[in-house]
Amino acid sequence: MKKNNHLSYIRYLIVFIMGITQLSCAQNQLSSDSVKYIILSSRHDGKNMSKFDTERGGVILFEFVGTALTQMSNISEVDNCKSFGEVSNYQSDTTYLSTEKYKLISTSFSWNYKNDFDSATGMALIKFKEKTSAYGTNFVLQMFIEKTGGIIEYSGYKEGTRDPAVLTETIW
Repeated sequence: MKKNNHLSYIRYLIVFIMGITQLSCAQNQLSSDSVKYIILSSRHDGKNMSKFDTERGGVILFEFVGTALTQMSNISEVDNCKSFGEVSNYQSDTTYLSTEKYKLISTSFSWNYKNDFDSATGMALIKFKEKTSAYGTNFVLQMFIEKTGGIIEYSGYKEGTRDPAVLTETIW
């Protein structure tokens, strides 16, 4: 009788360890990653708002699960406010410019956002371009806000890819 209890315990332990291992593997496959873009210049409905967006520490954060873009946030690092939400209808196209080192990625998607500073919600259509060159990785983002008809444009660079002193105008 004791031997059967001991074998049952060992079987239970093996099944438990296998379950933990499978759960760990599944979590690794669904690991999330994020990419941060530093805003250097901006226009809100045609008005230059670069000073405002750089002084607020404006960044765009994309969050991925595997290779799928799932979330976007527009963050003010100075006062810790953000607009955030899920991404849908994602489309992307990559063009290599002479070599794989130089490339242009063009994407578009819908963004269901919520502001944590005023609880406003809505939908925005996003067009995003990322250009990788010898100077680093730079971006241009255009946001069309359906509720208000407003247009916001941001440009800057991908965090960790270049010196912020390089002018974006010299790259695009």
